[in-house]
Amino acid sequence: MNKEEKILKNSEIKTDTSPNLSKMYKDLSKAINSNNIQSIWELSKSITRVHFKHIEI
Repeated sequence: MNKEEKILKNSEIKTDTSPNLSKMYKDLSKAINSNNIQSIWELSKSITRVHFKHIEI
């Protein structure tokens, strides 16, 4: 498992239990810097999901 996959898996675990946005944003920044498209996609989805949970529609 490479570094980017570990970042992605750790963020998914955090998302499932308790959303830690600062950690997810840091992981997203690392994924962007390493140009890891899969991690960027998954982290963006997770962050968006957390934001929409807190918005009352």
